[in-house]
Amino acid sequence: MKTLAWNCRGLLSPTAIQELLDLQGRLRADVVFLSESHLNNDKAEALRVKLGFDLFHLVASDGRAGGLVLYYNLSNEVVLNYSSDNCIDGIVMDGNYPAWRIAGFYGEPSWERKHLSWTYLRDIHANNSGPWMVLGDFNEITNMSEKEGGNIRPDHYMREFRDCIDDCGLQEVMMIGDTFTWSRGAVRERLDRALCNEMWAEKIPYAALVHEHHTHSDHRPILLDTEYFKLLMRQQQNRKRMFEARCLDEGTVNEIINSAWERAKLVGLGPSLADRTKAVLNDLHEWDRETLKSPKKRINKLKKDLEKIRRGPNTIEVQQKMEDIQVLIENLLDQEELI
Repeated sequence: MKTLAWNCRGLLSPTAIQELLDLQGRLRADVVFLSESHLNNDKAEALRVKLGFDLFHLVASDGRAGGLVLYYNLSNEVVLNYSSDNCIDGIVMDGNYPAWRIAGFYGEPSWERKHLSWTYLRDIHANNSGPWMVLGDFNEITNMSEKEGGNIRPDHYMREFRDCIDDCGLQEVMMIGDTFTWSRGAVRERLDRALCNEMWAEKIPYAALVHEHHTHSDHRPILLDTEYFKLLMRQQQNRKRMFEARCLDEGTVNEIINSAWERAKLVGLGPSLADRTKAVLNDLHEWDRETLKSPKKRINKLKKDLEKIRRGPNTIEVQQKMEDIQVLIENLLDQEELI
């Protein structure tokens, strides 16, 4: 399932509408969430027809600012819970995964009201017990590595956002593309993102958030694709799904074999080749059970490690570490597909 979220900065001009239509024509999102739409009901309905969706839910704009709209199809079975000026919240039942909660979010833009954004998220968290995903324009960054140019952001604003993420048990969905989602002149920031709880991450392990290209708005469209890595692996894989294939990707396999062989000699197993081979096979099966067949746990841990690193200083060493972790996650996802 694909969900497109975009702070479009108004859809009143033909140019803006055409960019959205081109975007949807290329991405074919199942659900589209727009913030700062500047639409009333009639214009939202006209856009629904052009986009080809069955239904929409609108938080109307005054025509000059604000406004949220969620477009979806009957086949997706989106059951709406409630909506406000900052959020459209519902349950998704797409048939591929257990039902999960989705919240299209627009954070308060003014400094004096930012704390209300985190109150909204905590309220959703307090009334949620299942898989949960929230995405959109949060109008805030978590640390200075998510900002380039301009004035230094007051630390307490970023800290309040981080505290909210932690209090709600949320984590980043792996991001693909340019880190920054908003730009104006020489200033770039990561204001748009997708956050999920651990239950969502475990049940939908192949998801990624793709930062798309843009021209009309100063915000990038972001695409949540629940099947991103699964489709990527299908494109890349033309080999058999065998135990031996999984082993080839693990650098520790030679060490395990040598260690088991030497340990067999020390305990007196031998000189029979069959005895030592049995000892090696026992160790390999144990490794297979504990390591290769539990990639989801390793993936989730690596994702958490990646998020912690992203929140720290953006040095060359940190960037290299992030790349290393992303490679490990891709390898683990590759192994999981082979199992």
